[in-house]
Amino acid sequence: IDAAGDKEDPKLEAEMEEGAKTAVFKSYDALEDVSHSLSMVLDGYDADTKTYGEPKVQLEKDLASVKADKSMKADEKKELIADLEESIKAMAPLRKENIEIVKKYRDQLSKGAN
Repeated sequence: IDAAGDKEDPKLEAEMEEGAKTAVFKSYDALEDVSHSLSMVLDGYDADTKTYGEPKVQLEKDLASVKADKSMKADEKKELIADLEESIKAMAPLRKENIEIVKKYRDQLSKGAN
């Protein structure tokens, strides 16, 4: 995948689609959607307290912190603010069921990610 870069590779795309279907997903896009959702929930999950905090809330706190930072170079600050604002806008709410599943299987999911 990394070797293909931004170039389309029909053979690679076919292999990814087949792999996703073998793993009982409708398509590679469906697998990507699930993967993204799991990542978002894991990002918001605190293993110590076993609680979930919305990643969007954390992004909003990060944005406020960056805006208040007087030590950051203006061009870097502007770019980071734009990136954070875009991330906040693009973030879709997560389904409560997904959060509960991740809470239940967090240890196994974390082992699989390593």
